Amino acid sequence: MLLGSAVTPSLLRTDPRYEKDDITSKMLSSYALEQRSATDAEVMKVINGMKDEYGVGASTLIRIFNASGERLFLRGDFHVRGNSWKYPFDTIIENGQWSLALVVHTGSMEGVAGGVVYHTATADLFCGWDVPYFDGSIRGHKNTVYGEIRKPQYWDQQAQRDEVHKRTNKAAASCKASGPGTGDDAVYRVAVLTAAGTSPITDITIGRTDTLK
Repeated sequence: MLLGSAVTPSLLRTDPRYEKDDITSKMLSSYALEQRSATDAEVMKVINGMKDEYGVGASTLIRIFNASGERLFLRGDFHVRGNSWKYPFDTIIENGQWSLALVVHTGSMEGVAGGVVYHTATADLFCGWDVPYFDGSIRGHKNTVYGEIRKPQYWDQQAQRDEVHKRTNKAAASCKASGPGTGDDAVYRVAVLTAAGTSPITDITIGRTDTLK
């Protein structure tokens, strides 16, 4: 489910700060991040309604904000436990838009674990989650999230998906990653955050290394 309006070059040119500039991806990314808070309350209202509609059960409500300065395309989502419910991952997310999805458990006494990959022309951006059926204080494994950025089609192979799930399972409640490449070569940055409980929000921001700190 998409929410919010796209931040495009034509929109930036209505702002006096940008009307005489050649619009860059960095400018588009910065403007999207500036506008993010204006739609945050609406997003929370919708995502809580999605959970109320689903009801009780282990799940994670996923909200993705695109501040990459570019259009994001869905490469695919994969699930070790659980699956997307009535609201699947959107195939395209414009810069400045939110995408909301709901992943729910599919078996008795089972949590949800998996990941989604979006891509640009030059990078695949992975964001993963692992939410156990029981609270971490009971089973010893708390909710974890993970992010990683690679060259296009890196996670098309099952072996790579299995490996990144292991990293997600051993990660923490927040993660930031940059890539592809390292240092000054890295273009994109992902920030992933989760909370406690058996139905947490997985909060994902996809941005750029020169705008998302």
